Amino acid sequence: MKKIKSEEKFCTRIMKNPSPYGSQYYEQKHINKWNGRLVSEYEAHMAASKSAWLNVVPEKISIQNLALHGTNFDVALLAMKMRVQPPDGGAEHPGGAGVAGGGQLLPVGNLLKRGGTLVTGESGARLLNLRRVSTVSVSGGLNIEKVFRTAQEYAWSAAHGRVRVNNGRSSQTPIVVIGDGMDTKKLRYHSTLSPDVGLLPGSEIGGEVAYKRLNIRGLLCQESDLDYVLQVLKEEKLNVTVNTYESFREQVEQKPLLAYMGAEGTPQRRQLLEKLMGVPLPDYPDYSEADWRKSTLSEDGDDF
Repeated sequence: MKKIKSEEKFCTRIMKNPSPYGSQYYEQKHINKWNGRLVSEYEAHMAASKSAWLNVVPEKISIQNLALHGTNFDVALLAMKMRVQPPDGGAEHPGGAGVAGGGQLLPVGNLLKRGGTLVTGESGARLLNLRRVSTVSVSGGLNIEKVFRTAQEYAWSAAHGRVRVNNGRSSQTPIVVIGDGMDTKKLRYHSTLSPDVGLLPGSEIGGEVAYKRLNIRGLLCQESDLDYVLQVLKEEKLNVTVNTYESFREQVEQKPLLAYMGAEGTPQRRQLLEKLMGVPLPDYPDYSEADWRKSTLSEDGDDF
């Protein structure tokens, strides 16, 4: 209870004292350390850190950590255009090149350190969002339709109620991102029906998991925005699968077994996820029985 009250006071203080970085506390503790220094210096620092692997989008999708995130198209575009360091340590390349989907949604703190701008969100940055991206999980046997409705609500809010920097239509276009999370923190106990890394905030949002990165594997938008989204992606030379909210609902209606937690709904769940991400998932598990196992809880470092 004491910890909860402390965090509530922290968040209230942030919201009453906004800054260009979203938080005076964040600005004092983290940004000042890099003031006057090039973003390339921070990237060089990160490349040599033990957390450098977080900045590379793996070719293989982590089925265990699939999740949805509601935002606006401008945020997704900025994330996909961020430059990431390839695993061979060579020259940087755009996030959409050579990887499945391409790009990553980043925590507020990491985005700002890389020279990005906080373009959506509340008047202050929540403590959770400084280090992690909040998502709703679609791993295991969770009801993907219910999870999607939650992500869709956040997408609407990010496009209409929480825009900090308005870049026109892209800022006003709701987008649901589907991807797989990456994190340094493993869950102490988890099963085949739950993620194996991330942070469980214990909030009122069912299935919420916060990751240090969310690899972008696919986008969902309203049917009325589809032509616009596809045209912008083409102009930006970004290669990512796009589906519509309406086609998602049609897919769900055609797959009545999706509501089953066990093996019955596995083929239909896999088919739906393959369509949303545009790639085959041949190793998708059947989830016939929950396999509980213990993990080693890793510690967070200072880098993010």
